[in-house]
Amino acid sequence: TLIAFDLPMAGPVELAIYGVNGRLIRRLGKDTREAGRQTVSWDCRDDAGGKVGSGIYFCKLEAAALDGGRSFTDIRKMMLLK
Repeated sequence: TLIAFDLPMAGPVELAIYGVNGRLIRRLGKDTREAGRQTVSWDCRDDAGGKVGSGIYFCKLEAAALDGGRSFTDIRKMMLLK
């Protein structure tokens, strides 16, 4: 599964997947990215390497500007069908 997002400026980004109960399923990355279109791949596994089942998941994106500017958080609902 590819998760795409746009960054208006370079900065630190954290992307994580949560279950409907709010439990962290998988942290997909915590790094610094350049401005522009970004994609992150999720292999539909949890942090322990186990496969997750079909269902509703939430993708949380947290980003901040390198210059100390405003931070941004967005949460999107995803449906995983196998």
